[in-house]
Amino acid sequence: MPGLIEPPIPKGKFRIHGLEVTEAIEFTDWQPGREYTKNITLKNVQIKTQKLKYSNPRSRFFTTIYPKPTKISAGTTFTLPITFRPLERVVYEDSISFKLEDGFVFDVKISGTLPSYAIEAPEIIDMEMCAAKDCINSSFVLKNLSTLVTPFKLQCPEPFYLDQVNGVLEGKAKSGDDIEINIAFTPMEAKRYSGTAILTYGNDYQYELTINLLGVGKYPHLVISVPELMDPAEVTTPTSEAVCQDHSLKFGEKLLDFGQTNSDICVERCIELLNHSPVACPFKITQPTLNSVDRVFFVKQKSGLVPPASSLRLPVYYQSSCVGYQHTDYFEISTISETSKSYLKCIGKSIGPTVYLTSEIVSFGQIDEGTSSSVVIEIVNDSKQSAVFQFDNDNDNSVFQITPSCGQLLEMSRTNVTLKFEPKFNINFHKRVACLIHNHPPLFIDLIGTCHSDVEKPAVLLKAHVKKFRVHKERGFTTIPPEEINKMLEEKTLNIDSEGFISDPRKSPESASALPACKDPYEDYFQMNKENDDHIAMDGCYMDFQRVTNLKNLEQQTLNLTNKTKGKMTVCWVTDDEKPFVISPKVADIPPLKSFSFRVTFKPTDMGTLYGGKLEGYAFYKSLRDYRMVQSISHFLPLNLTFRVSGHTFPVNQEIFIPKISFNPTNIVFPACNQGEETFRTFSFYNESSQALMINAVDKGIFSVIPSAAYLLKGYQIFLVNCKPKEVGRFKENISFILNESEKNKVDISCFGSAEKADISLENDAYVYFKPTCLGTESKSSFTVTNTSRLPMAFKWKINSEDIETLKIEPANGVILPGEQQHHEFTFKPSTSGKFLLKPSIIIWGQGQSGKTSGGRKREFPVRVVGEGNIGKIQSDSSYIDFGTIIVNTSSYKYVSIRNTAACPLHYELSLVVDDENATETCIFITEDQSGILPAKSAKKIQLVMRPSQRMSYQFKLLYKIIMDSDVIETEPLCQIMGSGVFPTLEIIDARSGGCGKSIGKKQLWTLFNLDKLNKSLNCDPQQAELMYNRATRQSYRRRPPVYTRSIVDFNFSAAPVGSQPFEVNLVLENNGVVPCDWEFLFPTDLQMELEYWAETGEFSEEEMQELKVMDNKLFSIQPQKGCLEAGQTRSIVLRYLHDLSGIDKLPVLLKIAKGREILLNFVGVTVEEDATYVHFPSNKFLFAPVAVGDESPPKQMYQLYNGGSRPVRFEIDCTQLHSLQSENFDHAVFECLTTRGEIKPQQNFAVEWKFSPLEAKTYTVDVPIHIHNGDTSLITFIGIGYDKRDGIEGLVTNEPNDAPGVPPKQNIPERGQLCFLSEEKISFGDIPLFAVVRRTVAMTNKSDSHPISFSWNVANEVHNQIIAVEPNSGFLQPNESILCKIVLTTVGEATFYDIDLVCEVHNMTIVSKYKAELESWQSEYERQKVQFVITEDNLYADKLLPVSPTVSPSPTIISDGKSSPNRLLSRCGKEPTAPEFSKYRTLPPIKSSDLATLEKLRRENEVFERLYWVMPQAPKPFIQHLTITGRSHQINTFLENFPDQYASHFINKELNTAEIQEVYEAEGETVCNQEEFDMTALTLGTIIKSLLDESTFKEAVLSIRNEPIPYFQQIKGATIDTESSPIEIDLEEQEVVPGSPLNSPIAVSSPISEPSYNSSPVEERKQSKPASNRENNETTTVEKILENTLSNILQEAFSREFNITARPRLIAMIPRPKSGSIKSE
Repeated sequence: MPGLIEPPIPKGKFRIHGLEVTEAIEFTDWQPGREYTKNITLKNVQIKTQKLKYSNPRSRFFTTIYPKPTKISAGTTFTLPITFRPLERVVYEDSISFKLEDGFVFDVKISGTLPSYAIEAPEIIDMEMCAAKDCINSSFVLKNLSTLVTPFKLQCPEPFYLDQVNGVLEGKAKSGDDIEINIAFTPMEAKRYSGTAILTYGNDYQYELTINLLGVGKYPHLVISVPELMDPAEVTTPTSEAVCQDHSLKFGEKLLDFGQTNSDICVERCIELLNHSPVACPFKITQPTLNSVDRVFFVKQKSGLVPPASSLRLPVYYQSSCVGYQHTDYFEISTISETSKSYLKCIGKSIGPTVYLTSEIVSFGQIDEGTSSSVVIEIVNDSKQSAVFQFDNDNDNSVFQITPSCGQLLEMSRTNVTLKFEPKFNINFHKRVACLIHNHPPLFIDLIGTCHSDVEKPAVLLKAHVKKFRVHKERGFTTIPPEEINKMLEEKTLNIDSEGFISDPRKSPESASALPACKDPYEDYFQMNKENDDHIAMDGCYMDFQRVTNLKNLEQQTLNLTNKTKGKMTVCWVTDDEKPFVISPKVADIPPLKSFSFRVTFKPTDMGTLYGGKLEGYAFYKSLRDYRMVQSISHFLPLNLTFRVSGHTFPVNQEIFIPKISFNPTNIVFPACNQGEETFRTFSFYNESSQALMINAVDKGIFSVIPSAAYLLKGYQIFLVNCKPKEVGRFKENISFILNESEKNKVDISCFGSAEKADISLENDAYVYFKPTCLGTESKSSFTVTNTSRLPMAFKWKINSEDIETLKIEPANGVILPGEQQHHEFTFKPSTSGKFLLKPSIIIWGQGQSGKTSGGRKREFPVRVVGEGNIGKIQSDSSYIDFGTIIVNTSSYKYVSIRNTAACPLHYELSLVVDDENATETCIFITEDQSGILPAKSAKKIQLVMRPSQRMSYQFKLLYKIIMDSDVIETEPLCQIMGSGVFPTLEIIDARSGGCGKSIGKKQLWTLFNLDKLNKSLNCDPQQAELMYNRATRQSYRRRPPVYTRSIVDFNFSAAPVGSQPFEVNLVLENNGVVPCDWEFLFPTDLQMELEYWAETGEFSEEEMQELKVMDNKLFSIQPQKGCLEAGQTRSIVLRYLHDLSGIDKLPVLLKIAKGREILLNFVGVTVEEDATYVHFPSNKFLFAPVAVGDESPPKQMYQLYNGGSRPVRFEIDCTQLHSLQSENFDHAVFECLTTRGEIKPQQNFAVEWKFSPLEAKTYTVDVPIHIHNGDTSLITFIGIGYDKRDGIEGLVTNEPNDAPGVPPKQNIPERGQLCFLSEEKISFGDIPLFAVVRRTVAMTNKSDSHPISFSWNVANEVHNQIIAVEPNSGFLQPNESILCKIVLTTVGEATFYDIDLVCEVHNMTIVSKYKAELESWQSEYERQKVQFVITEDNLYADKLLPVSPTVSPSPTIISDGKSSPNRLLSRCGKEPTAPEFSKYRTLPPIKSSDLATLEKLRRENEVFERLYWVMPQAPKPFIQHLTITGRSHQINTFLENFPDQYASHFINKELNTAEIQEVYEAEGETVCNQEEFDMTALTLGTIIKSLLDESTFKEAVLSIRNEPIPYFQQIKGATIDTESSPIEIDLEEQEVVPGSPLNSPIAVSSPISEPSYNSSPVEERKQSKPASNRENNETTTVEKILENTLSNILQEAFSREFNITARPRLIAMIPRPKSGSIKSE
């Protein structure tokens, strides 16, 4: 049923004829000999009962119940059982047929099938994308669809791999488990892989399935990125080597700079591995470090996987305990396929703390015996790591005590150190104390002081003596006793130099003045702990008393001192008998070069105690004990003598207590050095217990420790470890520190050091290859030098002298850090063509770690450089490139292809030069690759962009030069480049008026709209302000948007009465440029930004209110308002002004050309109130044509007045100002108004005649009031320019009034409804002498295919009828017919500027015929209703509603079905009676002016009027076409003077130039006729003419004229009849005067009729006195007329295509062809 939704069909069933039936019966999994039953179901899904029959199965293996007819009701089901009894294992097939009541039969299949193998597997396995040599895994499932156990095998092609290639699938009935097979895809290349996996199954694998395998291999790509440190706390100071060695990075290598880091601190920096490929990218990281000892950079993640199009952040760590050592290492990060390798260079420098003492020399001055003195200094830590310090001084056994003696300085901290001086002897004291700092060079402080007693007073030591002593010691003078020094100074054997030091004059001044070199602090400290000194030598620095078990038994040892000086030395020991260690004697004198033994006694006081210390003594020259024997120059410092002592009293079987200590570092790695050099490291112990600790260091191999023994109370003890290898090699030893004399308390420190030889690895087997190089240019190549040693290698390149100019290597010298791969740049600059083989070499040596050595042994490695020199040249594919035309301030792009034809790359530089003398700027640029390298035999496209800034043509030259060092190469030209800058330009090529302005000619319209000025402005270049904004940004929030242009043009829409048709102007825009032009007219609302209501401030001014009124009522409109014109394309736009509201309407409209000009158009229109008088003045100024000074007959000039109202207007010109000007100019009328008053018809022009006669060559100006009757008075400024013709000023003599040269002579666009077209719309006769007859022809063409037309020529001003004539004056044109019209201008009277507007009224005769038929029907009905009417009672007052009007008639009574329907008629001037008021209240009037409401009401009344009345048909309005005639007539003598060459081309009609005619004119001018005489004459002539027209005889006589022969003799005799002219035809029956013509002043039929009127005048006949002369003039005139008509006939025949006027003359006359259709006007 319609509207019901049919239920879905269940699975396994089908629907047929309204029955839902089981699709088939299949018996599976059966055994022979058994019985199986299944049912066939039939369901009736219809709404009616169905009847059917069925048949038995054909075979005996399938049975059912006995067949019988069955009924199945709607919605019920019928079940038919089927029994299957198989006997053997074969396939059984049968069917049951069902037959419906309508005879339709269908079958249901029955079968017994055997089980078969069936496996379900996917058809396609897409592994997607995988990285080359990587592996991705997937899986798929195999399903057994049968009940049989199914074995299977799988075969898979590479690069696909299966984890299981065979197996068994259990039967579906026994097990539902499926097997999942894993598949791996391992592509080896980047390409698309496809394969087929073959699955075979069954007992014998006889069944087969295929699985399509798809995969894509991709090459992965990894990029290393080193992110910037964003946390300021993580920013480290870059290493100096990283800053200055930018050349050490090769292409694609990234630098990871850890900067300067604290020692023993692990610093982490992260890099990013960017994977730009679409596959996951496995990677591995290798570190080809030279040895594991120097491996301070490490990464924890050695491999990984970067996801596709992602990144992985990988941390890199740096930890070094080698202070002050620059580390460099490399990591290689490669993908699994080895297709992408990235290198990471890691650099870092481990630094220790920055510690210093505030004073280096402390002087205690002079103190008395038994007293003490103290000084406080500071130890400062300026680093961001803590520092451990220890002063190497024993406070218990020294005259100088330092507190604290050791400690830890926190980062950025300082600690006060107290120095105490407590002397034991009356001598001078000086001690240089070392401040040991862990991971920092030792600091030294000099302590000096002097002790006096009452008896002994040595000379006081000063700080200056310290420096002097060091200088003198360096120069070897301190081993000489002071008294000898003084004697030698007296004897001049020694001198005192300018710096105050002792010098030996026998030595060189350089060595004498040299100051002591600054020693390495480590070496200085080691020197202080030596046994031998230049002055005193000790036989040992350490004295160990070991174990003492008997306190009463004193242990003694001997200390021997040797005096190496040349004077007697006194030694004083600072010792105390109460202390454990005593030395005796305390004071002793040692002669020069003699020895002395001292006894050291160990006196312990307690058992089980450790004893230790540092004994101190001072040695000085004995002569220095008395200050009277000392001179300042020879006052030497005392020598400080120290040695360490130790011992303990622990019993033999008693174990010394276990020390509680900590130490740093656990192993020591020394930087490599040269053979024989030594390096130093520090090692610190910290005693954490309160028990004393005895430390003994055991040197081993090349490693030694200072001090070798130390007695440590609670605190820090710092040791200096020295490495001094004596041979090249790498050494690793363990130095031991034995604590408390027990081997059990031994600390082993692993030390690694090496002495390296200079060794490097050179890239590419020490060969450097250069590609061919242009002569004078240079090629660069990178060459890698790798330092394979642990020692920084200094290098220097050696180049042969003859190869210095050809080969340059940078850097020429420097240092290669251990393990660094430094890239050196080779520069090859050939000077001649040919092949080069250069042999530079690199010399390397170990840089060394000591200031005493200059490095290790030097080695030299040779390098071979291969290169080739060649000569190059560049060429361009094109010799000229033309950009064409480009809009100014826009860019155009071009490509020029430059080609290198040489076999070497060229370093080029391109330049552009101006190739035009007029061009002052360069507006073309090379955007990129202006200079660069052009590879060999290759080409490159160079992009040039031109952006002209002004409108002009440009021409440039593209030059090139090959860049060569120091060689001047002249530029060579490549190609010429040309282009022009233009602006989008428009031009008005035509203008047509319509609507109420139809009577305005093209020339007047051109003047009203100032189109010449507009075209001139459009052709000018825009100002910069005009180009500032485009259309989208030309917005302003001001109510009156600003104007940025100085070009302002007035569009004057003239004037018309209110309610008139809109004034329409069609302007034709042409893109006269060569680029597309987008233009738009923007109204003020288009330029104003919409502001919120709250943003509007202030009140509107009167001008703004006026603009709002104009825009709200849409009085001005433009269609279309915007558009785009291609080059040469034209577009017509319609400007419309509505005369809906009276008043003067103004609106500024901006003409915006994209990327071009902005011109402000002031739209001005006037709407005159009804019955108001108004004369429209387009401007308050009028400029006369220039007139020469002294012209006896100045030309008459016309000033046009236009009546814009609906009624005639009378005017009067006030000539008072003219008279005043005349009196000022010697009573000469400079300005003379010939028409002071007159009347102007509605919507017509009136020509006011003026004369301008200047006395001087200057500009005259006069303001003349023009009074309008019943109107306003306007003040017009008249301007005249007088010039001296002797000056020869060109351009001042013009042949047209109000010169408008831009008026197009031809029509460019057809108007709507236009059928007739003129070949020209403007004819300029130019300069003409008086009494000349000139002619022009104009072709008229009816371009319609179906409508005939009629035309009639009229003149706007009746005065012009005497001088202008058109032949034919009127006529008819059939469709597609053309005709030639002859325009004849006869210059009579005075010299005048002619501006004649000929109007051609064209009627569509098809419409006129229709109008005549309608008018005839209307008139017949009107006559019928005069005598016939129907009286009804429907409207008893109908007669009162009918106005009496001759043009109104009731509509005819239409009889239909016995009923009549009378209608009434009113003319359009009649008014409908006012309707009664239907409501008490009325709506409020609209906000607009009341005139619009009135017009709307009249429109509604007019619609009702047309429904009720039959209006008299209105005559069709003719189509108006204007023909402008311009020219200027001159007096004959003036014309001969100015245009002598043109006089022969004019025909002077001498009949017009007679004195008699002048007299007649004067006599007729003096005749005065009053009104009565005028009326009588008019009545008489009217009666006579009427009588003649009614006389049949006169009509017959006129008609018979055409049959008369042409009397040529009459012309010779001076007859008054013109035989050349056609006879006058008057058809009173056919002639129809079409009403409604605005111009009803017909022109004379032809010029020959008007010309003889002068000759046939009765007055002339009476005054004729010279018959012979008159006869001669007549003969000349006759010949001229004959020639005129002959040429006219020729042109007419050529125009009608009767012959080809341009064809070559033929010898045999041919039969003329029949006339073809008229041609179209050109």
